[in-house]
Amino acid sequence: MVHLVKFDKSDFPIYSIMQDHVKASNYMSRFFPRAFDENHRANDELFLFYSIQLKNEKIGYIWIEKESPEAHEAVLGIMIGKSVFFGKGYGSSAIKKLVEI
Repeated sequence: MVHLVKFDKSDFPIYSIMQDHVKASNYMSRFFPRAFDENHRANDELFLFYSIQLKNEKIGYIWIEKESPEAHEAVLGIMIGKSVFFGKGYGSSAIKKLVEI
């Protein structure tokens, strides 16, 4: 159904547009994993961050993060960034794929 592609610097512009499109600031407390920085120095011990793609179109973003490498629980963040894709199961599919990873 969907596939996940690791977030990179080229995702910033479209991610920002998607946040505005769905008024994400009304529903989300933050838009990036805590350990992610603007220079894209990812600490893969603490988080995984992906774009959600349907065919070759980015339709949202998803991440999972831990507070420390030793933590036994994690926090999930997800945003479907185009309302036309709401309610179609793409978010659920992305979550399942992230859990598999």
